Amino acid sequence: MANYVGHARSNFFAVVDEAAFDLFCAKWGLYKIEDAANGVGFYPDDAVWEDHSLPAAPRASWREAYEETDDEGYIADDYDGPDLLDDLAPLLADDSVAVVMDIGHEKLVYVGGGATAINNRGERESISLEDIYGRAARLGGRVTRAVG
Repeated sequence: MANYVGHARSNFFAVVDEAAFDLFCAKWGLYKIEDAANGVGFYPDDAVWEDHSLPAAPRASWREAYEETDDEGYIADDYDGPDLLDDLAPLLADDSVAVVMDIGHEKLVYVGGGATAINNRGERESISLEDIYGRAARLGGRVTRAVG
């Protein structure tokens, strides 16, 4: 059985309360990164997230790693537990948007990735690497998936 190897990080964004952002990072096991011109951001703490990624199934919700899953390892559709981006949204300054990206693979057989953007009103936009297959179909009729 292969191990999943992932990586994740955010862009830089402005926050309304840096002390509250520090607490957010501590709660979620994130390293805070800073850029004098653009604000703060984060990436996973290796000691907390062994595979260097954030919880990402489904990517659009960035849920905690210890949430309950079904027998096949998938998160139940009715999950209503803690959400990293829900915690982040109220910390964002007006007109500031956080973008969180993740990529990963399992022995390079299964490659995935995505990104979610969120503002301080909790509005989200998400994309996945899987989105390319729909776009590729517009270019020709024979599109295969990039799996082992």
